[in-house]
Amino acid sequence: MSSYRAVRVRVRPGEELRFPAACVHCGQPARPALPLRRRLGRVTREVDVPLCDDCQQEVRRLSGDEERRRKLGWLAAGLGFLIVFLVLFFLLPSGFPVALRFLLPLGVAALTAGALYTVFRRSSLQYARPEKQAILAAAQLSGFSWRTMTLAFADEAYARQFADLNESQLIVDEPNEVYREVIA
Repeated sequence: MSSYRAVRVRVRPGEELRFPAACVHCGQPARPALPLRRRLGRVTREVDVPLCDDCQQEVRRLSGDEERRRKLGWLAAGLGFLIVFLVLFFLLPSGFPVALRFLLPLGVAALTAGALYTVFRRSSLQYARPEKQAILAAAQLSGFSWRTMTLAFADEAYARQFADLNESQLIVDEPNEVYREVIA
């Protein structure tokens, strides 16, 4: 478990947040490059936090196990597609119209393949290098509503700088506390 400093700000979709011009992980000069996404039902919120060039390269780099897991995802998706398509195609009664007999298995097989690939791709992050995991864990979008957003930072100093830059939008739960500790 890690300790994070959460900063809650009043921001609506489309409004901009100001971030320090430093990498959220190492503090080097940076530009926004790491997208943080969180989905709640049909609504997805996204914000880009700054990363330096070295950290960006590390995030793009795949470990051997991570790459293997992604390739297994492609293989599982392909096999899942083929199996589901063939099983449904041959199980549907021959009295079905030809277009429906072809399109129904095609659609279900495509959904199955997409789900399998997504599961493998998300699980591949467990096999990422520790450096990459640390960079990805440096900032998190821990919650949002239609008018607020809570960002959690691993670095207390970065959280304080972010809070200072967005002071007019801060939501302070306790009068003397700009940020709070979150255990994730």
